[in-house]
Amino acid sequence: MKTVTKTGSMVIMAMLVMAVVAGCSSGGGGGTAAYKIGGTVSGLSGTLVLQDNGTDDLSLTASGAFTFAKALANGSAYAVTIKTQPAGQTCSVTNGSGKVSGANVTNVAVSCGYTVGGTVTGLSGTLVLQDNGTDDLSITTSGAFTFATALANGSSYAVTVKTQPAGQTCSVTNGSGKVSGANVTSVVVSCGYTIGGTVSGLSGTLVLQNNGTDDLSITTSGTFTFAKALANGSSYAVTIKTQPTGQSCYGTNLSGTIAGANVTNVTLSCYNSGTLDHTFNSTGYVTNNNAAGGSYAWGHSVATDAQGRILVTGDAWDASNNDYMAIWRFTANGTLDTSFGTNGIVTNNNAAGGSSAAGLSIITDAQGRILVTGIALDSSLNYNMAIWRYNANGTLDTSFNGTGYVTNSNAAGGNSAQGYSIITDAQGRILVTGVAWAASNNTYMTIWRYNANGTLDTSFNGTGYVTNNNAAGGSYAEGSSIITDAQGRILVTGYAFDASNYDYMTIWRYNANGTLDTSFGTNGIVFNNNAAGGNSADGYSIITDAQGRILVTGDAFDASNNYNMAIWRYNANGTLDTAFNSTGIVFTNTSAGGNNAEGYSIITDAQGRILVTGYAKDASSKNNMAIWRFNANGTLDTSFGTNGIVFNNNAAGGNIADGLSIITDAQGRILVTGDAKDASNKYNMAIWRYIP
Repeated sequence: MKTVTKTGSMVIMAMLVMAVVAGCSSGGGGGTAAYKIGGTVSGLSGTLVLQDNGTDDLSLTASGAFTFAKALANGSAYAVTIKTQPAGQTCSVTNGSGKVSGANVTNVAVSCGYTVGGTVTGLSGTLVLQDNGTDDLSITTSGAFTFATALANGSSYAVTVKTQPAGQTCSVTNGSGKVSGANVTSVVVSCGYTIGGTVSGLSGTLVLQNNGTDDLSITTSGTFTFAKALANGSSYAVTIKTQPTGQSCYGTNLSGTIAGANVTNVTLSCYNSGTLDHTFNSTGYVTNNNAAGGSYAWGHSVATDAQGRILVTGDAWDASNNDYMAIWRFTANGTLDTSFGTNGIVTNNNAAGGSSAAGLSIITDAQGRILVTGIALDSSLNYNMAIWRYNANGTLDTSFNGTGYVTNSNAAGGNSAQGYSIITDAQGRILVTGVAWAASNNTYMTIWRYNANGTLDTSFNGTGYVTNNNAAGGSYAEGSSIITDAQGRILVTGYAFDASNYDYMTIWRYNANGTLDTSFGTNGIVFNNNAAGGNSADGYSIITDAQGRILVTGDAFDASNNYNMAIWRYNANGTLDTAFNSTGIVFTNTSAGGNNAEGYSIITDAQGRILVTGYAKDASSKNNMAIWRFNANGTLDTSFGTNGIVFNNNAAGGNIADGLSIITDAQGRILVTGDAKDASNKYNMAIWRYIP
């Protein structure tokens, strides 16, 4: 029998052990190997509970590696899911499922972080959002939303619109930032409808606003759309924040309420400064000569009412050439307003008992009533200063003096007077200036003041009127235009003769009680006759500007006895304002190619520029209606018309016209009334409207 050594026995035993182990690994005979499922958690703050295959709960409280307790046999499926999210966080699993393949699973990644979300309003359709350019989120109804992917604390987020809903525009606010230890819930997505339209004629930069915000700068004609969409049912109001240099733009369809669709019909039309406004009667002007049944008419004064309607007073002939005071009322588009009087016109010629009258100045009062002053003949053919007051519908207001009109002819002791300019003061009293004759036939500048009921206000100079004819040392004077200043003082311009019967442009300033204001000029009066180098001048229109300076336009003779349109600017104390053209005066007479011009009416616009209308003769000595626009320093505003001036003489088909009164309307457009001859050489009342 062979002997077995100790060493051999040990070798045999080792081989047996190895065989057993090999048998276990191969699944043969001795059992199956098991593998663990695990990975890493990042960003965790709180308690997270994971499961594998719906069981084997694993509670984690810190970031780092994790392993489920239960091992799985090779080839077994695993599925790691979140049973309980940590408070205030959202965790997501990647590489969370698969099959065991002969090794422990260690690549399950659980990322914990904070969600990004917010609210959507006004949505109608399908909106697709993205966060950081990925993580598409499709939304079909208004309400709260949350992106699926959470972000780690300190991560950046940026919510954008990938796809807009059909027919709507959505915008994001609070859309970007950094996660700061909490879910982001402040992203707001507002869906709605855009406001837009078209711009035409633009040359320069136009800035629009919607509802006072959302500035939109436009530099070319074409379509435009505001960036901010509005919810269905919201109101919109498009306004012009900044006009383009040298142009004025006007709009239609500027406001309304959104009704389930984008607004695309806002229209802006831009025009060069000083061009006729073709939205007015399609030509920029309108004429009329048959208001009283004849074929002659003249416009002397223009105003607008609170509704933007245009009122003109003047005179019109009947078929027998009797003269009637006439009032025309036009709509803003240049058509006669047939709700006023008879087909937009009222006339009167018998206020003083005669058969002739003319309206020379028109205003509306605080109650919307229409006041006119002018001339009415009495039965003895004497001139009477007349005031008419009409209701807004064109009927005489019989609460005014019982008849709707009042006349006066004896303010200076004679039997004739004429009213040239009318205003109301802060107390609603009515002030008129003009001329009244003395028994000697000398003329007096006259101011009348009436109570609102049509009675003379005897608190004014004890009589209700005041006269003056010796301002320049002579015995003749007339008042052409009247205003009150911010202190309630009364200013009148006109003319006064000196002892040699040369006329002087004159300004009188009175206290509210009818006494001359001796703090102004010399004893309440200033005068000038040499503005253009000659020795005669007349003032036809007076205003004060925003700084309280006094502006007058009229005419001034030069050394060759040609008329010059002149503007004087005075300080409030009655001294010439040398900041205006260095002399306080500007004048011109060659504007239309001739050598005569006169200014009849003056205003300032919202920008403080000075506008004058009158006439300028051309090289053929024909009158052209002229508008001059000056800068506040007295230089012509070359952005207006041609070198600061516009002319027109063919509004009625002829070649002669005069501008007698100028205003601006609520849109800043320039309105002038006056007269224009037609092809038959008959005068027509004319209204022109220009782009500012």
